[in-house]
Amino acid sequence: MAEGGRAEYLVKGGLLILFVILLTFVILLTFVILTLAPLDSFYIHVFYYFLLSLAILLASIIIYCSYFDDEEQLCAGAELEIILRGAKDALYKAEIHVSEENGKTVEIHVSEEHGKKVEKAKDKRNEEVEKLKAKFLAEKENVEKLIRRYKKAEREMMELEKIKKNKWVKEMEKYDEDRHEWEEEKRKLEAQLCLEKVLYKALWEENEENGRKWERERGEMFKKLCDANAWSQLYRSLLHDLGREGSDGLKALC
Repeated sequence: MAEGGRAEYLVKGGLLILFVILLTFVILLTFVILTLAPLDSFYIHVFYYFLLSLAILLASIIIYCSYFDDEEQLCAGAELEIILRGAKDALYKAEIHVSEENGKTVEIHVSEEHGKKVEKAKDKRNEEVEKLKAKFLAEKENVEKLIRRYKKAEREMMELEKIKKNKWVKEMEKYDEDRHEWEEEKRKLEAQLCLEKVLYKALWEENEENGRKWERERGEMFKKLCDANAWSQLYRSLLHDLGREGSDGLKALC
């Protein structure tokens, strides 16, 4: 099919080049004839030249299209025949004869040559299928290994979470117990403090007068103590002065 298409393109190209050459030759020939002809005006020569060239060009195009339409139809018919022949031969490359008897029995006969080709193709296909199957099994095994590893890691994570949760629960229980103990001790201390305040207030109210009396007596005793200290200091200074004068008198007598 590739050789037929290449030959078709060569034929079309050759014909096109031939038409172009002929058209150019006719145009030049027409121009020479019209130029040498004894006509009245140059513009008339040009006009005749243009009409003749246009007519030749249209005729060439019509001939070219009609020829190649027929040629393309012939080529299309040939290609269709080749395709149909290839389709018939491509049916497993075998000649199949089917005979039916009462719509029940079907017999299939395959020629030996085509049968060998079919068997060879089947063997090749089976080999490819086996390779793909082995590759699939290997990939499946790898995937199963990964799944097992993932499940193992997931179980370990669950165990760690469980241990962590149990530890946290125990710590929370211990903290709750300690908190209850602290709260109980706090309540006891608060009760004891309230009792001490009440007792202190009662004792203060009971001994308030005695306390004031003791404060007055303490002040008087402190005042007397200060006076005694002053007199004692004065007495010591006098003794010191007397002792110094006595020592001076003895020194004078000596």
